[in-house]
Amino acid sequence: MTTCPDSDEVLPADADRDAWLDTRREGIGGSDASTIAGVNPYTTLYELWLDKTGYDVETRYTPEMRFGHLIEPVARQVFTEDIGVGVTLSGLQRSRSRPWQQHTPDGLTDDGGLLEIKSVGWREAHHWDDGQVADHAEVQVQHGMAVTGLTHAWVVAVIEREFIFRRVDRNQGFIDLITDMERDFWERHVLGGEEPALVAADLDT
Repeated sequence: MTTCPDSDEVLPADADRDAWLDTRREGIGGSDASTIAGVNPYTTLYELWLDKTGYDVETRYTPEMRFGHLIEPVARQVFTEDIGVGVTLSGLQRSRSRPWQQHTPDGLTDDGGLLEIKSVGWREAHHWDDGQVADHAEVQVQHGMAVTGLTHAWVVAVIEREFIFRRVDRNQGFIDLITDMERDFWERHVLGGEEPALVAADLDT
């Protein structure tokens, strides 16, 4: 069973959604990291700031998000069958050295890695061509390795009826860059209260 050398589990994998939503507001998670890096197509920096600073922001639970959650057990099973590596469920992990940095893996793999599962629509499928990993997934798993101290991650992309597997190795230079961006957002915008600049996508918010 894989253990995380640099993090502690602060919320179990079977925690209810309300507990998970509350705990994730206490730090920067994987999808938050992709927002801070500017590669999350679903959330803006301003929306993230509202959420982290306690404003009552409606959390959109879309059909795509629901399908993504429903497909996770199947994706874990197919990953183990096809790659031959077992998976253990994991709860929310929090960095011991940077308590504001946390991550919820879709699993911990028996070869010492993280598992990240993505449900991908046909419009986004090209981001996974030729051995690539979509930018937002790359940021998320490098963030996850920063939190946990693990050496690699497996990303499973479910595209239509196909399961695609990509291994992503730890990139310390990339991790340092992401961590600096996250620290700036947490200290300046969340703790410091500085409102991020608005963009066109924030008009409805």
